[in-house]
Amino acid sequence: MTELALRRILPGAFAVLTACTGAVAYPLLTYTTSLAAFGLIHVLSEMRYVRARFGARLGSGFLGVVGVCLGGIVALRCGTLTGALPVKWALPLELGLVCVMAIGALPFIWRVSPRGFVINLALTCALLIGLLISPIHTVLLMAVLHNLTPIGFIAELSSPAERWLTVSAAALIFVMVPLLIASGIPYLLLARLGLSAPDMSLLPAGLLFEHFGAYLPRAWHGFAHAQHAFSAIVFAQCMHYFAVIYVLPKALHEHGGEPEGREPSARFWLPALG
Repeated sequence: MTELALRRILPGAFAVLTACTGAVAYPLLTYTTSLAAFGLIHVLSEMRYVRARFGARLGSGFLGVVGVCLGGIVALRCGTLTGALPVKWALPLELGLVCVMAIGALPFIWRVSPRGFVINLALTCALLIGLLISPIHTVLLMAVLHNLTPIGFIAELSSPAERWLTVSAAALIFVMVPLLIASGIPYLLLARLGLSAPDMSLLPAGLLFEHFGAYLPRAWHGFAHAQHAFSAIVFAQCMHYFAVIYVLPKALHEHGGEPEGREPSARFWLPALG
């Protein structure tokens, strides 16, 4: 293996190993610390990537709408955290803003691919149905699926010749590893090695189970595998941070920013609406 190949692989392998160990053995510590350290940074990095890669064709108008909607979602989250706004009011409003962004993206998807337009129209309708039936479960599902968005970005960025390999590698990290963590097997192995402190945290965050609601429906909180499911999502969240803060900007630099002579792939839009 060449030195260049090692330099490409080692940062990702280290990130996967560190995130997996932390999410399984110290889920509360990993969740709270990564959120505090990289939450805002990853949002800004992701928005910068979208603007650099697709901004010229999306137009400042649509990007402005996205910025306003995201700002509104942040304000709603701040309102619920401070107790100024009841959660039962904030969640429908938050999901409504997501629906606005999804509807606003449809004309651009139509230009890319009519088939992609149909798929994303169905997803937009699903969001609207979720808004009407159960906003809380829809928001939780989106919080989980949003961690998978780097797969779409990587698919769009890859050449046709290497797309299958890169997407398969991304799916292995973002889907298969979380499923393994959710099984509870990694936790049992680390616990036997004495590496297990689920409630440990550097921040005054309370106990681990108090944070299950960030990703899991209340009815699941008492299940035996709830901790493992939470750990799996925390791992996916950490890898999402790593992808949008480190991998995508580096790949964007190597590919020279805006793709030349072609519209953005529909693969970009499908996960990005989450």
